[in-house]
Parts: sequence; structure tokens; C-alpha cells
Amino acid sequence: MRFVHVRCLAAWQQQLRASKGIAAARRCDVCKTAWLRAHQPAIGPTHWRQLLRDLGRKVPWAALLECWRFSVLAVGVVQGMRAGVDGFRAGMRWATASSRHNIECARWLAQVSPDMVLAAGAVPPLKVPMACLLAAFVTGLAAQVALASILCAYLSTVAGFLQGTTSCLMSTLSLGSMLLHRGTLAARTLACGTLRGAAAVGRLAAPLVLGLLRTLALSRLFA
Repeated sequence: MRFVHVRCLAAWQQQLRASKGIAAARRCDVCKTAWLRAHQPAIGPTHWRQLLRDLGRKVPWAALLECWRFSVLAVGVVQGMRAGVDGFRAGMRWATASSRHNIECARWLAQVSPDMVLAAGAVPPLKVPMACLLAAFVTGLAAQVALASILCAYLSTVAGFLQGTTSCLMSTLSLGSMLLHRGTLAARTLACGTLRGAAAVGRLAAPLVLGLLRTLALSRLFA
């Protein structure tokens, strides 16, 4: 390790910096001793790619990804619950409207049932069949309304969840495209400003350089 090439040491330091950070690159990976000042790597990034890698390493991407997943799931669940409640109400309205004839029959039976009970009381063998008939009718009507409401609620919940997750994903994509567009505009503005500044510096420095060249030429001519 004492006779390592300087270029090999610099390459090894770059690998350590890319994998473990600048603190690990400033020490030997074997004995953990700090390098001499002449062989210390630069603290700041020497290239824009290195700068991007350092910035990307400092960002907690795993935590951001988990937060994004939780937000997408939360939006989908909330949207699905809202759509499920609306679907349940719509299912009840639809089942009630479709069972209007049965409801009218139930009202008629409610009005006629006292007379039917009295008539069944006169004939004891008709008590049990009449009670079973009424119970089956009411149970079937309630089951029809309940099944229609549950089915509409389930379908609306699934559709609302899918709609919520899709809207959240689309908003993420639109936000990313907007940030990319603004970043591109900012980079273009910065590049144009840099070029303009360099041109202005060149215009200011051109007379000075020409004057210096003339002075040197005259001094050599008369030397």
C-alpha cells in the first residue's frame, strides 16, 4: 500500500466516495488512517456527475417512496369509501324503485292482514302457512333491497378506489413533468446568462489583451 500509484489512489478514493461518502475516501480503507494532506481528495465534487450522485445519495428515496405509496393508497381508500356510500344509496333507491310493485303488495297485505289473521284463526290449519307466507314475502323483499345495495356499494367502492389511485398517479406525473419543465427552463436561463457573462467579460478583456500584446511587441522591437 505504501508504493501505490497516485492515479490508482485517486481512483480508489473516487470509488470510496461514490459508495461510502467523502469521510471514507479521506481515510485508508484498511487501517482507517487519514491520508496525507497532499493525497487528500477534494471535499467538494470535482464533476457535475459526482455532484448529482452526492445529492442523490443524501435524499431519503426509500422514505419518500413509502410516503408516496401511502398517499396513493390513502387517496384511493378515501375515494373508494365515498363512492361506496354513494353506491349503497343508489342501490337502495334502485332496489326500492324496482320493488315498488312488491311494496304495494306489502302495503295491501298490511291492510288486509288483520282480516286474514282473523280468517286464519277461524281455520287453525291455515295459521302456520299464512305466517310462513308473510315471513317469506317480507324476508325476500328485504333480501332483494340488501343484495342490490351491497352489490352497488361493492362495485362503486372498487371503481372509486381505482379512480382515486389513477388520479393520484396522474397528478404525480403532471407534477414531475412540471418540475422537469421548470428545471429545463432554469438550466437554459442559467446557461444563457453564463454565455452572456462570458461574452461581456471577453468584450471587456479584449482591449486589455490587445494593449498588452502591443506593449510586448513594442518592447521587443526596441529592446
